[in-house]
Amino acid sequence: MYTSFLNLFLGDEIIQALSWTLLHSLWQSMLLGIVVGAIIFCTKNAKPVLRYNLLTAALLTFVIGAALTFATQLTTATEVASPEELQQLPQQGV
Repeated sequence: MYTSFLNLFLGDEIIQALSWTLLHSLWQSMLLGIVVGAIIFCTKNAKPVLRYNLLTAALLTFVIGAALTFATQLTTATEVASPEELQQLPQQGV
């Protein structure tokens, strides 16, 4: 059986959750880019402190969103039955 370098240190569930998190971070970062563009456009004449706080909040939102996505994907990955578990289930006739 082929074992990757990451599988030696991490479980299959964690690798799957990380992969899905990276995939979801693509559309999340595109959405954040639109929001950041709107913040910059709408606050051209605002004080720098306001812009800084809004952009920092946007970045923090992205980090929290990525963490929540990872937690959700990790929960989903651990709930899915492995192929070994599926083979042990009794076969039902159709």
